[in-house]
Amino acid sequence: IAPIGMDIVCFRYNPGSLSQDELNALNKEIKLQIEERAIALPGYTTISGMYCIRCAISSHRVTNEDFDEFVKSVLIIGKELIP
Repeated sequence: IAPIGMDIVCFRYNPGSLSQDELNALNKEIKLQIEERAIALPGYTTISGMYCIRCAISSHRVTNEDFDEFVKSVLIIGKELIP
């Protein structure tokens, strides 16, 4: 949603055909589920009215596999939440 600067990535799950309000609510719930399931602790921000999951890549302990698992989890949870 925004250019990548330094170590922060802002993105959101978008399965298509949802309104901006629906996408905002969906991504808020995905973020909460990621935290509740103890997968990761992403942040969030709003860019031009779009709720975004915000991921800071700053720990030397984080591996590429950790990010793969995080993205996989976002996709799985997103699919679970779509009726």
